[in-house]
Amino acid sequence: MNLVDRGHGRIVMSGAAVGAGLMLFVWSQVSNVFVFYAIVATIGCLQAANFYESAFAVIARRVGSGNARRGITALTLWGGFASTVFIPLIQLLISMFGWRDALVVLGAINIVICGGLYFLAIDPAKDYPVPARQRHEAPPLAGRKAVVWAMRRPVFCALVVALVGYEAAFAALTFRLYPLLPERGLVTAGVVTVLAVIGPAQVAGRILMMFFAPNAPIRRHRGWHYALDGIVGGVAALAIWLACGKLGQEQIAAIS
Repeated sequence: MNLVDRGHGRIVMSGAAVGAGLMLFVWSQVSNVFVFYAIVATIGCLQAANFYESAFAVIARRVGSGNARRGITALTLWGGFASTVFIPLIQLLISMFGWRDALVVLGAINIVICGGLYFLAIDPAKDYPVPARQRHEAPPLAGRKAVVWAMRRPVFCALVVALVGYEAAFAALTFRLYPLLPERGLVTAGVVTVLAVIGPAQVAGRILMMFFAPNAPIRRHRGWHYALDGIVGGVAALAIWLACGKLGQEQIAAIS
């Protein structure tokens, strides 16, 4: 993030996309579980350089921090369709070519399309000019000073715990649904449909927030976000139960 804040978003994001593509190529040839773990860990680090936070920083530099909200909202709105597009696509590639060749195709997409678009679209020369600081104004916190300032505040530590717990729960649900649902009798097409619906559900929530609370404080946004997550999670659990027709209360509780 520090490099992106300094105006190196093009190098960071396009380089990470190319690196992730190369790692997918290596993954397609792996036969050792420890090498697999190392590859997945590396891809996770590269993903962090390409995920929403880096993109938000790039948008803020392009249009200015005061005007970035609209662009960030649009980015998250369209980003919600990622699972809707790629879950069926990945399943199609696996069905047609096998998982190894599917990884090669995904690696090529990362390198050519993602890396190319990042390199072309992110242009530091077009960044919003930074307003000159007045002499009486204190310099803004940045770099290590900003990190130290944040880590000394209990609310920041509590936020870290909450977000890590949330993402861990979401990841556990997402990656275990695929093997769980076929075991309960749901066909592959049904599993892909259930997982692909996650994206439109996220988009629907973001559209509601955009129309009904466009200028609401971030704190209120996050509160409504987690409240809607709970409602959507309950509806999703019910939908999975109806789709499978065999899940009992213990399985629903485990999924939730």
